[in-house]
Amino acid sequence: MRRSIRAGLAALTLTALFASPALAAKPVVQALEVSGTFTIACRSVTLVEAYTRSVQVTRWLDGDGHVTRGHARVRFDGTITAPGSTLQVSDVGRFTSFIAFGPEGPTVREVGMLYEFSAPGLGLVAHDVGVLRFLPDGSVEVKGPHDVWDTGVESLICPLFE
Repeated sequence: MRRSIRAGLAALTLTALFASPALAAKPVVQALEVSGTFTIACRSVTLVEAYTRSVQVTRWLDGDGHVTRGHARVRFDGTITAPGSTLQVSDVGRFTSFIAFGPEGPTVREVGMLYEFSAPGLGLVAHDVGVLRFLPDGSVEVKGPHDVWDTGVESLICPLFE
């Protein structure tokens, strides 16, 4: 089950960017924007989410050009729909991912609003706000209300369309 696709994508983006060759011995800033769609499989219907994700990544480098730390500011705007349904669920995220390199490996900390699902007539459906911390040993520390992390996108969104 996809517990946090957005958190995983942000962590993957950070890892890929930080693995790239160093460009200079000072902070390097890159901006990326990606748009697309993906599906969410429910019991009786397959939902489609159209999204745009903007990421601004800043990397700090040591004198040898190795990345020592960095962060990515993420802005995610999506709309979830289902074939034949007039319901549209807004999916918004605004958070910052911080990466630090330690002796055991990288630690990624995501702070802010990872998810906010809302719909006309329903108001706020679910949200993830606070901190998710992905540790080098594979464990995750969770602080704040995290509806999506705790139960998954499918269990929160699918009942609205079925």
